[in-house]
Amino acid sequence: MGMSMVFYGLCPLLLGAAMALERCVGINCPFARSTSMPRSRTVNMVLMVWLTAGIIALLPLTGLGSYHMQIPGSWCFFNISSKGTDLYFSLIFSLAGLISVAMSFVLNTVSVVTLIKVCCGQDRTQRRRDHEIEMMVQLILIMIIGSICWCPLLIFIAETVLSGSPLQIKKLLLCIRFATWNQILDPWVYILFRRAVLKRIYPRIDWSRGSIISSTIRKLTRTSLRTTVHSDETDEPGKSNVMATST
Repeated sequence: MGMSMVFYGLCPLLLGAAMALERCVGINCPFARSTSMPRSRTVNMVLMVWLTAGIIALLPLTGLGSYHMQIPGSWCFFNISSKGTDLYFSLIFSLAGLISVAMSFVLNTVSVVTLIKVCCGQDRTQRRRDHEIEMMVQLILIMIIGSICWCPLLIFIAETVLSGSPLQIKKLLLCIRFATWNQILDPWVYILFRRAVLKRIYPRIDWSRGSIISSTIRKLTRTSLRTTVHSDETDEPGKSNVMATST
C-alpha cells in the first residue's frame, strides 16, 4: 500500500509537469512541433512518467528508505524520519514533487502570459480567441489547485526530516487529505470550466469574447472620461484666477 501511495502520488505531479512542458512548447514554439501529437509520443511520455514514479516507489525495496504502517494502523506510507536512509528517501520524494510543482507553475505561467499577449495583440479582431481564453482560465485554476493541494505535504515532509522534529501524525493526515483533493478537482476543471458548459449553466450571460472585451472597453472608456472631466473642472478655477490677476 505504501508503494502504491508513493507511485500514484508522484504520477499526477510528474504527468502535470510533462503536460505543462508540452503545452508551453506548443504555445510558444508552434512551428517546432506538429499540429497533432503522434500517439507514440504520447505513449512514450506516459511510460516515462510511470517509469520514473515506479523507480522512486521501488527504492525502499533496495534499502533506501522503508515503508511502515502509520497510525492508526489502517494505512501504510514511507517512514518520514531524519535517521538513516529514511532521510534520503523522504528528501527524494519531497524534492521530486516540489520540482514538478515548480516546473508546472513556471511553464503554465509562461503559457498564460503568451496567451494574454495573443488575445490582446493587434490581430485580436481578426481571429476568435475563445479557445485561448478557455485554456488560460483552466491553466490558472490548475496552477492554483496543484499548489494548494500538494505544497503543504511536500513542504511538511522536507521540514520534518531536515529539522529532526518528531512526526506529527495529525498534520500528516491533514496534508495527505489536501493532496488527494488534487486528483478529484483537476478533472472537474476541464469538465466545468468550458465555454460550452458555462453557456448551459448561465444561458443569460453572453460568454463570447467580443461581448466581454466590449464591456471592458466601455468601462475603461467611461472611467477615463470621468477622470478627464474631473481634471478639467479642477483646472478651470485656476485658469480663471490667473486671468483675473493678469487683468
